[in-house]
Amino acid sequence: MGAGGAGGAGPTGPASASDASAQAGASAAAASTPAPDLAESLRQVGAAGKSSFEAAGDAAKAFRSLFFADVSLARSALGRTIAFAGLAIACGASAWLLLMATLIAFLRGAFGWAWTTSMLAGAASRSRRFSVASRADCGESGVGVRSASSPMPSRASWRRVALRRVCSK
Repeated sequence: MGAGGAGGAGPTGPASASDASAQAGASAAAASTPAPDLAESLRQVGAAGKSSFEAAGDAAKAFRSLFFADVSLARSALGRTIAFAGLAIACGASAWLLLMATLIAFLRGAFGWAWTTSMLAGAASRSRRFSVASRADCGESGVGVRSASSPMPSRASWRRVALRRVCSK
């Protein structure tokens, strides 16, 4: 019969004599050492609790230092963000001024408009309210735009009237 058979010595068969003697020796050694008394067990539990508490304190200190390092990084990132936002606003404003100067020069050169007329057209193109107010005055409805109930015209319509007066001359 092979290993693992009915009479077999193998991993599934009964334990050998040396294994049985080793188990008997271990149980005899365990029986010869007395079990710790209650006071010793309580001291061991107290020592384990104290070391756990110290480890938790050390972890809390490490977490505190990591938290403040993270807050410090966030503050520096906020400063950089504000600086880059200011730079972006400055670049956007200068690009807008360059675009309006180009528009004014184009209107002056291509159409022969006066400087004041071309500047007024450049100022009118800046205002979004100008196009919304002119659509509302012409009867066209803008998306989400309500007509004003005030008897005084808005600033954008004053610009439109001024532009019509200057351009009609």
